[in-house]
Amino acid sequence: RTFVLSLRRHYKGEAIIISDAGAASEASQLCVAHNVTMLHVDMAPKLFRHTRFSRFAELCHLPEHYCLSIDFRDSFFQADPFSNIDLLGGRTERGMPPDLLLSQEGVATWPHSGYTLGERWMQKSWVEQCFGKETAAAMQAWPTICSGAVFG
Repeated sequence: RTFVLSLRRHYKGEAIIISDAGAASEASQLCVAHNVTMLHVDMAPKLFRHTRFSRFAELCHLPEHYCLSIDFRDSFFQADPFSNIDLLGGRTERGMPPDLLLSQEGVATWPHSGYTLGERWMQKSWVEQCFGKETAAAMQAWPTICSGAVFG
């Protein structure tokens, strides 16, 4: 409720919530009332992140559009989330905004900063489930980040 109402207070454009097929009908009714599309998908708990970002890629393929992927359970808006996007990531060498922006939580709020994928068994298991053990092994020295919001 807080997510949808605060979003609509500041942003009138297209909005899609990707939700588990078992979402409450009250949430669906709220979305309909505020012109927010609720896309129900079957999200097995082990593959949630893969499903989320696979659908994000499918829905956000047009270069002239920005998309925001965010965990809506604990988020609310104080302004239009797209109003200053050009300022967030600077410009690429082509003079264009970047294709993808990740927000990283700070060390003070996310105590797992500074670890690699190989040191984080949970994150490593997500990569293994989505892309296989060989990919996870190749990425084990990569740093992990907590990115609750993704613009692209």
